[in-house]
Amino acid sequence: MSFLKRIRATWYPDEYHGWGRTRRYFEGWYFKVVSPDERHALAFIPGISMNKQGERHSFIQVMDGKACQAQYHRFPAEAFRPSERQFGVALGANYFSGAKIQLDLPGISGAIGFRETTPWPRMLGAPGIMGWYSFVPFMECFHGVVSLNHVLEGNLDIENRQIDFSGGKGYIEKIGAGRFHAYVWMQANHFDTHDRASLMASVAHIPWLGSYFIGFISGFWLDGQLFRFATYTGARKILKINEQEVRVNS
Repeated sequence: MSFLKRIRATWYPDEYHGWGRTRRYFEGWYFKVVSPDERHALAFIPGISMNKQGERHSFIQVMDGKACQAQYHRFPAEAFRPSERQFGVALGANYFSGAKIQLDLPGISGAIGFRETTPWPRMLGAPGIMGWYSFVPFMECFHGVVSLNHVLEGNLDIENRQIDFSGGKGYIEKIGAGRFHAYVWMQANHFDTHDRASLMASVAHIPWLGSYFIGFISGFWLDGQLFRFATYTGARKILKINEQEVRVNS
């Protein structure tokens, strides 16, 4: 039964893929929410982690992009409850889906809904951001974009302060892996000259069949049109990293 659930999940990159996994595996979703005045930029990462000895726990990581702070809330593995037929994850009293998040964490609680979501398009032979790589045997990591850009509705109580996120912007991504060595990732929904735009780019060292390859995926969404640049499209990418900047050229 777990095998059939994992096969089905191949066609739905936003859903949980770890059915039946008990060791050396992690999976998590990245929810970014930015208030309309851009004074508050938070990310919430719910997920589950399993080491090679089979020790497991679930978690919610909270990152504050303005304060440059992060918190890690640890839960028992049993608190992680993914839906079997849609994208939805309950973790304790918290809930995450493609339509909303509900939070009940120390110092932060409330609910934010998502409207006008922009999923990565699905095509024949390419169910998501990984394209035909989704079907390559023995791939040890997978990647999905749930929504490139959407509008927020709702409030969060943060340290006894009500913050209204209504009218702000959000982004949702997910990743899962048995092994994952190194990666560079970036994403933005805010641009000086355009309101309906989103950019994401990822370059990763991907283990496969005892070796590895460098894979990359980039997507630029502008006014409803998505431009793809990826290893599987034949695009080329140049990555340069120094102490001052990270530069990615496609």
